[in-house]
Amino acid sequence: MVAESAGPGKQARPRSRPTVVAARTGLGMAARTEQVHTWTTIFTPPAKAGLERIPMPWLAALTTMSPFKKMHRYRLPRMLAALAAVLLIPGHAGAREEPAGALRLIGGETAFYCFSASNPNEGGSAGMACEIVKEMARRVGYTGTFETYPLARALVMAANSPGILLAPVGRVAARENLYSWQVAIFEDDFVAVTRRDAAIDITSIEALRELNIGVVRDGAAAHLAKEKDLSHLSLVANDDTNAKKLHAGRIDAWISTWNGIRAAQRAGGFGIDSLRRGVVLARVKAYLVSSRDLPPAVVAPWKAAFDEMVRDGSYEAILRKYQFETPR
Repeated sequence: MVAESAGPGKQARPRSRPTVVAARTGLGMAARTEQVHTWTTIFTPPAKAGLERIPMPWLAALTTMSPFKKMHRYRLPRMLAALAAVLLIPGHAGAREEPAGALRLIGGETAFYCFSASNPNEGGSAGMACEIVKEMARRVGYTGTFETYPLARALVMAANSPGILLAPVGRVAARENLYSWQVAIFEDDFVAVTRRDAAIDITSIEALRELNIGVVRDGAAAHLAKEKDLSHLSLVANDDTNAKKLHAGRIDAWISTWNGIRAAQRAGGFGIDSLRRGVVLARVKAYLVSSRDLPPAVVAPWKAAFDEMVRDGSYEAILRKYQFETPR
């Protein structure tokens, strides 16, 4: 606490420091963005938040600029929420207008399953889950775009904005009431791994509690780890980073889907044989989810398209293309 200066005859009044001062704590832009993201979620009505339309790094940068970084911790979030409302005014450069009742299809960027693609022939996105959903979209006659966003941002968009379909989303308890769970597109084991040459026990949840473990920020693995009371978590943006950190000895173990781990190993030039597999935390289904406002009739054709893909073998063909290993 810091006391505000008081005039003659007045008692000094305590003033709280901001909860985040990036310049003093050493937080990077991603961490500052996450804090601002949280504030705007809390102080802006969900139906009007439009968080996906706010240039978050730009807003986050404000928190490190004078006089904002000295602003009271409750005053700053309200100021940012008001600024967000201005950005959503039609015609503003930060605003994006959608036709009434328009359906938006988005992908949450996760290594292996869904990510932005530089190859124009892949339609702006690639990955096993993205490809499955794009084929579903083709069969239902969806003519809109398929946009990809960082996973944390995509999850907030689908939870707070109307008319959204999002994939892939692992079905864990912390997310259960945020979305309508429409189509289970695959399932995988969330498993702990470490280096094969490391003398580290990863055979039980109890053993994991003593280790420094890499997980993707806001990912299903992070939620599962917290459910299991694993507190020594190293949060990163993607599993490619976890693969590098594990092999550099910067983390003891790594938790993710088994197929995601295998893909990150390949991407990093590490052989799968260099890993030792440990305890399985859970087998989780990944879904095409929707924002809760979508009526069943809108989503029914997507379910039918997926069932058709399973029957005609095109679903299995996509799994083989990405060398997906069915959980054993």
